Amino acid sequence: MDSSSKRYICPRCQTTLQIDNTHQVELYLCPKDHGAWIEEEQVPLTFSRQITPKNTPGRATHINHRYSPACPDTKMDIYYFNEIEIDVCMITGGIWLDKDEILPIAIKIAHEEERSNQLHKQGSTLNTWDWIDLVLNALSWFLR
Repeated sequence: MDSSSKRYICPRCQTTLQIDNTHQVELYLCPKDHGAWIEEEQVPLTFSRQITPKNTPGRATHINHRYSPACPDTKMDIYYFNEIEIDVCMITGGIWLDKDEILPIAIKIAHEEERSNQLHKQGSTLNTWDWIDLVLNALSWFLR
């Protein structure tokens, strides 16, 4: 299914999400709550390798009452990226980020990528930096 025929609903307010595909990555944004839905294939490896399930030792466990934008009959599972709680659709692998989670995650990914590049003496990973650029541009969309 191409992006023009996808219809995702915000798990917080049930508003139809709007696609932002002005970059190489597609992001679905809620015009009301300003959260973001990211499909699994759009999530950079730097991010996906660092998420842990809610039942990891030392983590609080509680039930997620949010439904997946991609699978409206499926409740998302709670995962963590460092200390930031995120919602993950276990069927599609997509990730829901609330507006207050986006900037801290983008900053953490940028720091990890920079550290990795310094250790390996390599250039930036294009997909990760494109994703960070997209997230930061999305934040400017929130401020309109």
